Amino acid sequence: YSACGLVPAIFSSFLQKQEWTNALGSENSQDISIQDDCNSFIISFQADLGFHYHINQQFGIQLSAQYRKQLNNTYKNFENYIHKAFALGLNFSLSYRF
Repeated sequence: YSACGLVPAIFSSFLQKQEWTNALGSENSQDISIQDDCNSFIISFQADLGFHYHINQQFGIQLSAQYRKQLNNTYKNFENYIHKAFALGLNFSLSYRF
């Protein structure tokens, strides 16, 4: 089988909490928050290619590969950076028919 399409995504904010202990034993922490620099809507192209084999009436196996490419920039138009993510994936599954 094969499939392709567009995948919409909503990006609301980014928060990372960091905690560490220095060499003297003092504990420190920092919060990194990004909200204003990123687009709130992201769209990606996705394509899948794979096969499904029926072992018998109840069981089957499936193997597929997936490619995903982000079409627009994660950051807003007037930021200094361009970020367009992509992903490659391989999926294996076992199916059972009731």
